[in-house]
Amino acid sequence: MKKIMALLMSVMMAAMLITGCSGSSDGKKVSVGNQELKENDLSIDAFEWGTREKVIEGTKCYSAKLTNNSDYDLLGVEIDYKLKDDVSEKDLKRFDGFMEEHKDYFTDDDETVDHVTLIGKRQKLVKAGDSIDNIVFAIGMNTTYWYDVPDKNQYEIMEPNMLQLAIVGKDNNIYIAYYDFVNEEWSLDERTGKVNDWFENDLTAITPKPECEYFVVESDKETDYMLSFTAYGMDKEAFDTYNDSVREAGYTKDSSELSGYYSAKDKDGNSISTDYDEMNKTMEVTVYPAD
Repeated sequence: MKKIMALLMSVMMAAMLITGCSGSSDGKKVSVGNQELKENDLSIDAFEWGTREKVIEGTKCYSAKLTNNSDYDLLGVEIDYKLKDDVSEKDLKRFDGFMEEHKDYFTDDDETVDHVTLIGKRQKLVKAGDSIDNIVFAIGMNTTYWYDVPDKNQYEIMEPNMLQLAIVGKDNNIYIAYYDFVNEEWSLDERTGKVNDWFENDLTAITPKPECEYFVVESDKETDYMLSFTAYGMDKEAFDTYNDSVREAGYTKDSSELSGYYSAKDKDGNSISTDYDEMNKTMEVTVYPAD
């Protein structure tokens, strides 16, 4: 079965939110608008969550629901589980089938059943006061995961380990916050990203700017071989409207169109593709210059 690398959002999110880079735990302040946000300013009580067993698209699985009662919008949520400390060798055999099936895909030779995790994540805009549901848990190994969903026997020997949130600050920076369930403390990553940063370069000049609440450009201003961005909080009508603007910009040659997808070239050979995720209300756009 194909191994899936954990990825939540943009290059910055892939590097920090999902791979679990250590955050600042020394009370370091992070600028958020006119405020200074410290780890002890965050409260786990502002993020009410719980899990349950349910059937999603015909598959029985475990999923989480999180309600964002904080003052900040979120662009993504991940909840990681680890093995309980008192798990016996007999209990670990519940993952024998998983270990045998995926033995050829582990990234490190020393990865054993002791490194099994559960990972549930969604890359979606969750505004302050809103909830996100169907954060489905899959079995993973350290910070990677597969399509396998845990059964009851596997799930009951796991416990919450880390909550990771992509928080939109008042200054339009994205901050990565981690809550450690074991030590009951928050940490903030020192690195940040930007939302709604539509810089000027040759590729943005030939690309319609997205009309949405938040977008994140994954490529940087100096990149000349590709432009890539993700737009959040978009319904299907907004996606169709964006594709209209793409066609108006001249991207009509060699076009391919499906529900939730469009690709074409302009007269100069520049190409664009748009991909819509109905579940997460996101749109991914990629632009390549002419060869």
